[in-house]
Amino acid sequence: MMGSIPGPFHPHQFCTIKNILEALKGEKVIIVLKGCCEEWVKVLAVCGNILIAEFPDKKCHCPIKFIDIDCICEVITDCQKVIRTFLEDKEDHKDHC
Repeated sequence: MMGSIPGPFHPHQFCTIKNILEALKGEKVIIVLKGCCEEWVKVLAVCGNILIAEFPDKKCHCPIKFIDIDCICEVITDCQKVIRTFLEDKEDHKDHC
């Protein structure tokens, strides 16, 4: 395919689950795992291919979870949290998306 970008890399910052999670650091989001399990989490950090998340409503002694990003098939959040960054970045990447 002529003009396509080789490999899994895409120049737009929201074209991978990892980049979306990195952009949402500190936010509460719903992640959907490949087994169709939905979980509310607060994104603490992304380290390599691991999401480090907190369960904001759990009352346990260790509310931190380490999730393989490859197990996440969806990230659901309020569009206002990402739309501003997407619109600012849109002009730079309009030919690639």
